[in-house]
Amino acid sequence: IEKAYELWKEALTESSTAALVCSLGASLIANKQWKEAQTLYHEHTSRVRPGRERTEVVLAAAWLEENHLHNRRRAEELIQSCIEDPNMDSTLAQVAIARLEGRMRSGTPAEKLEQACLDVERGEGGDRPADGRIYNAWAATQVKAKRYRSAKNILRRGLEQFPNDHSLMQAAGKA
Repeated sequence: IEKAYELWKEALTESSTAALVCSLGASLIANKQWKEAQTLYHEHTSRVRPGRERTEVVLAAAWLEENHLHNRRRAEELIQSCIEDPNMDSTLAQVAIARLEGRMRSGTPAEKLEQACLDVERGEGGDRPADGRIYNAWAATQVKAKRYRSAKNILRRGLEQFPNDHSLMQAAGKA
């Protein structure tokens, strides 16, 4: 295992990618080396490419904070930073914050996702997401609850907002 860590760290000196950082972080977490994983995420967040890659590293750090370091407030701050930073993938972060808030407060993730979708439809809530990921996540909560008609309607609404989003089309076909 030590040799694998050395190889990961060597690769990270050449270039930081979300895949390398998150893989090493997951391994450290599996071995209960939470502080080391926290340091890894912190050090490499600014080194990975902006956008989806950086967002993935920040969300991995937020997951660590919530699930192993039991600091939900810090997890929320990290996720919120993704939403506020124009160089991050805010749709991934919006789904993550809705789920986190659902666990933290009385509102369910479905309610938070519904609100985020309503904000998109009204043109509120800051920058418009690049795709319909939040609609997919909201529809998935409805499928889990066996409310298939509701899921179809949500996906239809998402397609109205994001007509070229192939993941919405695919999900609508499955629902």
